[in-house]
Amino acid sequence: MPGCPGLPASTLTGGIPLTTRTWRAKRRIGAAALVALIGSTLAFATPVTAEGHEDSRLAGADRYETAAALAADRPCLGAAAVVNGSNFPDGLAAASTGLPVLLVEQDSIPAATAEQIEDCATDFILVVGGESVISSDVFEDLINLSGADVVRVSGSDRYATAVAVAEFFGGGASCDVLLATGEDFPDAVAAGPLALAVEGPIVLTTGSSLRADVKAYLATMADWWDCELGVPTVHIIGGTSVVPASIETEINTMGIDTNRIAGANRYETAVAIAETHEALFGGPYCAVLVNGNGFADALAAGPWAGWYACSIQLTNADSIPAATAAWHAANCEGLNGQIAVAGGEAVVSDAVLVCDV
Repeated sequence: MPGCPGLPASTLTGGIPLTTRTWRAKRRIGAAALVALIGSTLAFATPVTAEGHEDSRLAGADRYETAAALAADRPCLGAAAVVNGSNFPDGLAAASTGLPVLLVEQDSIPAATAEQIEDCATDFILVVGGESVISSDVFEDLINLSGADVVRVSGSDRYATAVAVAEFFGGGASCDVLLATGEDFPDAVAAGPLALAVEGPIVLTTGSSLRADVKAYLATMADWWDCELGVPTVHIIGGTSVVPASIETEINTMGIDTNRIAGANRYETAVAIAETHEALFGGPYCAVLVNGNGFADALAAGPWAGWYACSIQLTNADSIPAATAAWHAANCEGLNGQIAVAGGEAVVSDAVLVCDV
């Protein structure tokens, strides 16, 4: 297995360095799994910076059209992940695959999703979630619509599904795993680009201790003896109110380092994640503004942001939170105007699309 070159610690990550593979290696997330399924190498283009996306808004009339617009705005991979657009858990796990995320309803495929699948998901489709969230009829419709290899990855609940996605794309755990609450969406949504950057999955947790399946998955991190820093790390996303200190202690007793990336609220946590993400690239290439109070547009924004080496910044519909404003003010010169918005003006108004906030 390849080693994991180390990075300097972000000032907001508790002082524990990230372990990660190289920037160019990240484009290969899941490639081996897809090749094995399809029988030929998919054309995974090298991720690029956000040049050409200055102050752009990627949106449609609803969440399904917005997800399709985000998918259409990046290079065609011939593949996509499909999740239920009415709830967030499975979409959180899908964000780390590197595939464009498209949204469906439980029993139907919206027109915008169908069009994007016909245009650019003709090799492989990953359906994330069981039949209670994406029916067998929709699964069959995806096959007929695309002519692609369609695979369902799911578990008994959102937590088992996240582990199943992680195992499908990476086998055992890698040098870096991101652990976030499965009870709400903001922290895991903001972590999507970071997961792609470090080539690590997003695994979900709940309660005051690790579930058996999550613990078993994390235990495989011990197999990564060749991480350059010698310390496989679980990056805990969010404060102790969402991922308790008892879970961090439990992971440490497994011989695995932890690195908590958190702020006092969802907006500060997104900023902390962004600063960690910037350590990978020497500065921010761009930022994607999403509404921090609704998950629909954010689910598809994470993979888009990760592809263009952007961070996710959370905002309100008509006002920009203090933490987000301070981050933009501090990074305005580095962003060089590269700010994108996921969603229409009803969810992120033009009033917040400014850099000199």
